[in-house]
Amino acid sequence: QIKVYVPSGVSGGTVQITVAVAAVTSNAKNFNLPTLASSDGTMWRYDLGRSGNYPNGPTTFPLNLKWSFIPDAIGWIDSSPVIANSTIYLTGVGNDGTGKNIGKLFALDANTGSLKWSYVTNNGYNKNGPAVANNIVYVASSYYIPATTTYAGKIYALDANTGALKWSYDITNEIDASPLVVNGIVYFGVRNGIFYALDAVNGSLKWSYNCGLGILGSAAFSNNTLYFVGMSSLFALDASTGALKWKTVAGPFVYSTPAVYNNTVFVNTGFSISAYDTANGTLRWKYSVTDGRAGAWGSPSVANGVVYTSIGDYNIYAIDAVSGSLKWVYNTAYQISGYISPSVSNNTVYFTHSDLFALDAANGSLKWSYVAPSAYGWYTSPTIANGKIYVTVDSKLNCFGP
Repeated sequence: QIKVYVPSGVSGGTVQITVAVAAVTSNAKNFNLPTLASSDGTMWRYDLGRSGNYPNGPTTFPLNLKWSFIPDAIGWIDSSPVIANSTIYLTGVGNDGTGKNIGKLFALDANTGSLKWSYVTNNGYNKNGPAVANNIVYVASSYYIPATTTYAGKIYALDANTGALKWSYDITNEIDASPLVVNGIVYFGVRNGIFYALDAVNGSLKWSYNCGLGILGSAAFSNNTLYFVGMSSLFALDASTGALKWKTVAGPFVYSTPAVYNNTVFVNTGFSISAYDTANGTLRWKYSVTDGRAGAWGSPSVANGVVYTSIGDYNIYAIDAVSGSLKWVYNTAYQISGYISPSVSNNTVYFTHSDLFALDAANGSLKWSYVAPSAYGWYTSPTIANGKIYVTVDSKLNCFGP
């Protein structure tokens, strides 16, 4: 068996593969590449498996604050950023020009933080990061309907260069998820328990699945299978048809996004981190704490055979991905309550509460931290690219680098 890794951004067409051993090179073999609608680095938690494991992170410390972005001077940032083609895409709240706060998608220059363009998302709010694929930005938004005292949602597809609307799709419920885009399909779940698959080019519905349980986290993808949590259960659906492959109970009030790594699905419940077999949902191991609480939003990251996650009230844990044994624990001194989604790069674990922390991935020791001017922070996940950290701290997007 020969595995060939396709470079990020390469999609569709035919490539020739040769095998070289010493000075001898084989004949060329043609392989057809599928047309992929997304690639690593252009969605929340970096890849299709939502591993939170980024390449090209900083290698030296301390880091310095390079620039900050505050939308429209009075707004704030809601989501973790996504970076594609030297552009940062993220959601937040801005100004409509009259002093009223409205939901927006922002596109920034990744080097300077200057605004390229912004798009008003139905005067609503956006809770999670967008996804970028084939030069299109996909973003979810929710908004309040005063006449019915209910919320509705909408998925937007925008030109990544200009912000021009290509299509939108209306949902009769709130959308908390960050879209997953792969193989020409946009996947996401909503609070009323329905999971959607839309055509990435025109927004038409391909299929939907009602799991009967509220979906607040995002979906992960591996081997043509979608993994997501519906409140208390972990679901595995066929990505092509939406047919249920299996489901298993995960825990009460689970809002987090699973991570897929080495044929294993990892789920943070707030009380525990659990590992399930991707093929059938069999529980492989479970690591529990006594100070946890229901309603965890924090999603695990996985890198080099170790799971990094926030469970319980105060701690970040590093747990062996195969055995479930504890490697180390770091006390944050904050009551994080399972809300933190760490990111990993170059043997460093990054997470934010009101401040930004960088831990040694091997032993959990503190490498560096940034103390924000105020104690106001969001539970967003750091995004890492080109030797820099992009993270929401103190209600604005900050860029840190050497």
